[in-house]
Amino acid sequence: MIAHDVVYLKNGSIIKGSVIEVIPNGSVKIQTQDGSLFVYDMNEVDRIVSDENSYDSESNRKCGYRGIPDLSVNIGLNDDSYIMLTASYTAGYQINQLIFLGGGIAPAYDFDYEFILPIYSAIRFDFANSRISPFLDARLGYAIDSGTYTYIGAGCQIKKINLSGGYTFIQTNGRWHGNLCYLGLRVGLEF
Repeated sequence: MIAHDVVYLKNGSIIKGSVIEVIPNGSVKIQTQDGSLFVYDMNEVDRIVSDENSYDSESNRKCGYRGIPDLSVNIGLNDDSYIMLTASYTAGYQINQLIFLGGGIAPAYDFDYEFILPIYSAIRFDFANSRISPFLDARLGYAIDSGTYTYIGAGCQIKKINLSGGYTFIQTNGRWHGNLCYLGLRVGLEF
């Protein structure tokens, strides 16, 4: 994601790109996204603005397919559970730049209760479409041979890397002693 500069000329023209060189009382040199290089006398320039919210089209989150594999380490909140490791994959559709709907699978291994296999639907709200974007993530489904699976988390996407923390609840339907509750840290990669 490359931030662009904007050069406003006195004749009303607007040029977006990356300012390469500014010579006070001399000239400004700007390179556009297509590689063209323009040089303007400072007498022609009204102002130069750095537009931090403008990103190249390749970097914007677009509507369409989105896949998010991630790994998490979870600490049990129950008296008799310890650590659960989870590798999940969420796939779905980006409805607009800020809302994602999908589903996934999250095979998990609890060192006390062994293998758990949740299948879930997911919704994610991204609060910005920029290089650093905070988000909320919610997953609801069923853990095979267990019961209801719920995950609620919050985090931050930095470029294509997701870092988050969250709460997981698994209703056990009597398979083990009570329900399972975890707090965890999650790292993922988007494509």
